[in-house]
Amino acid sequence: MLQIGWIDYSKEHRDRVMSVLDVLRKPGAVDELGISVIRDAFSDRLFPGLSILLTRAKYFLIVPWIMRDLERDGLDHKQFSNRLHQRETDLIPVLSASGEQQDVIGSRAGVSLKRKPSELYWNGLRTYGIFRDRHMSLGNYIAVAQRVSRFNQERKSSIHRDGDVHDDGDALGSETIGPFWDVLEPPADWKECMRFNLSEEQAAFLRDKIILSPYSKDSLLAYILAQCPGAASRCGSFRDLAAVDMPARVRHDYELARDFAQLIYGAHIRYNVAFFRSIHQVEKADAAQTAWKAWVSEMERFDFERWDINAMLKDLRVDRGVHAAQFVRQWDRYARRLPDVSEDELDSFVTKREMYLKGRERAKIGNLPQFRGDWLGIRRLEYRWPNARRIIQDIADGLEASDA
Repeated sequence: MLQIGWIDYSKEHRDRVMSVLDVLRKPGAVDELGISVIRDAFSDRLFPGLSILLTRAKYFLIVPWIMRDLERDGLDHKQFSNRLHQRETDLIPVLSASGEQQDVIGSRAGVSLKRKPSELYWNGLRTYGIFRDRHMSLGNYIAVAQRVSRFNQERKSSIHRDGDVHDDGDALGSETIGPFWDVLEPPADWKECMRFNLSEEQAAFLRDKIILSPYSKDSLLAYILAQCPGAASRCGSFRDLAAVDMPARVRHDYELARDFAQLIYGAHIRYNVAFFRSIHQVEKADAAQTAWKAWVSEMERFDFERWDINAMLKDLRVDRGVHAAQFVRQWDRYARRLPDVSEDELDSFVTKREMYLKGRERAKIGNLPQFRGDWLGIRRLEYRWPNARRIIQDIADGLEASDA
């Protein structure tokens, strides 16, 4: 069993590691060939503020509501963190009562939940301007919120002592509103009766935050929300989005990502052929080989005259010298030589790539004879679209609702 250790310098470092480990638990999410830097660059451009760990749009409101409550209590850093964890776990049974347990973060872990919604949604809250500081970490926010809360309490006490409460509404108001959040007020009973459904007002608020934020307004996510939210129900895969009418810049980003997904899919197929052959699972190797033949047939229609792997890397600001860039550039050269290139050469190429990334002992080719799945690692890249679909659908449903 793989064991991972790290030096725990700070909570931010721990959160980053835990985020990676959460991703690795998802089927088909492990990047066996080391192309995640390119995949994530596309994902951040197309669907900024999202990750594959997000479930429902309502958490973009729930998290600020909880934190604003805690800001008023004058807690120190440890108390705030502990109370935040408690409040988020307290909401698990409340949300589960809505009948959508599979989308409730922590529905299985309960009180032992490690990765809380506040951590998972923090990047999106900053990206969309719901949290007003784009660069402040969650840990830094908690520290600053503590100081602001104490300042407000001290000033409130001073105002009361001076007998001049009515003349300093701003000071008292800041304790209620807080300087950190741009968010709607919660319903009065939100702590006891919480549903994932968005009201029309809540859905419009989230839509507008995403389509107006300078960090997301030019993305595919913002365009779909603004112009064609129905795409969430119509388009089951990332490739299906080709039918959506997009402005030129968004279309450019989308087609680059779609073509890269098509190109690199072949490398993951060959990886699976090599893997299953190495552990003598013949039927699964044959199934992967069938997928390979279908991919080669698809690539006959690939427009290599228009495609430029180096231009793509430059567009994404991925250094051509990094190993992932070198790998995909070599795979591009192989793909242009199809069907003349030897399959043995391709299998050797992906095998060496895994060996380079993991070393002989951790490489999976040849080392997992009891593997029971039908596929190892990434299939065709989806760039967070499944999670974006759920968020978009929540907002679209709310906009059509009269009450939630």
